[in-house]
Amino acid sequence: MKTVSKIIFVLLIAMALSMSSCATSSFVRFTVNVPDATIILDGKRLKNAEEGIKLSNAIWEDPSVLVQAPGQNDYRGSLKKEVKVGNAVIGYLLFWPSLLWCYGPAPEQYFYLSPKQ
Repeated sequence: MKTVSKIIFVLLIAMALSMSSCATSSFVRFTVNVPDATIILDGKRLKNAEEGIKLSNAIWEDPSVLVQAPGQNDYRGSLKKEVKVGNAVIGYLLFWPSLLWCYGPAPEQYFYLSPKQ
């Protein structure tokens, strides 16, 4: 009986490690209400923002974003973030380090630029 419980324990740890490792990043898409807008994330221009990029779910990551378009007011701020439920559950139940990746960027980022007056 001890052997079975050891095998189950090892399988649970392996499952937690594999699930947490693939959930350390999120695929994020960016949409702006104005065509031809430029999105700059942490000082780097995104070339095809609507197709999306992978960003870290780490709680300490908070990329700054600048959105610009001709004739519009700039948006400066940070990305919307959300709790990553899978990482939080695994962190609380099985493998606590996955809690470090439980608060990442929302998969859809929408920016509204207002016209300059």
